Amino acid sequence: MEIKTITKNGLRFYQVGNKFFKSNTSVVGLLDKPAIQDWAIRQTVEWIVKQKQLDKETIAKALRYSKIRLNELGDKGTAKHKAAQKYLLTKEFDSKDKWIKMFIAWKEEVDFKTKPQFIERVIISESLKCAGRVDMLGTVFGEPMLIDIKTSSGIYLGHKIQVCGYKLMSGKQNLKLAILQIPRTGYKRTFHILSQVEEEFCSKIFLCLNKIFDCMLELGELKVDKAILDMV
Repeated sequence: MEIKTITKNGLRFYQVGNKFFKSNTSVVGLLDKPAIQDWAIRQTVEWIVKQKQLDKETIAKALRYSKIRLNELGDKGTAKHKAAQKYLLTKEFDSKDKWIKMFIAWKEEVDFKTKPQFIERVIISESLKCAGRVDMLGTVFGEPMLIDIKTSSGIYLGHKIQVCGYKLMSGKQNLKLAILQIPRTGYKRTFHILSQVEEEFCSKIFLCLNKIFDCMLELGELKVDKAILDMV
């Protein structure tokens, strides 16, 4: 089964045959992200200060700067995900990369085991009309677990909602949910396993966001091609 990823106006969809499924990350993306907004403001102000001037051209460049930086960090995060994937599949890694060494240390510490088909696995839910790519499915100390890797500076509500969405889409009730957070610099790591309370409430939030996404799509508030809209 061929699965294509399509991004339109910042919204991601998965195409399977003639059907389109909204992305888990696009659904969670409806949630306000104050931490990112604060970061973007700081980045913009710091950039303006470095320029030592405030003309129209500088302001225009400043408004674009935080988006450019966010894309750069996103690319670095993707590279770290690929490094983890490569290690899990081949045991090969860059010995100079602090991040991947931190990942390997975590894997050994929690006795994480997986199989190739459970790495970067796409999960599709017909009932939720949603799909997503899970970083890792496997076992931690023998217990089935769905794990999402984050290279951000912290673990946020959106991350927890995202993994709960994956579990709802999978239909696997026996899965524990966890977030492995290793910042891009690789100076520390946090392995957070969601509590039952976190999972319960974050699952409810995901279902609400999923419904809101569908309603906004129907109202035309989310700009996507008609061809996609007709097939969602």
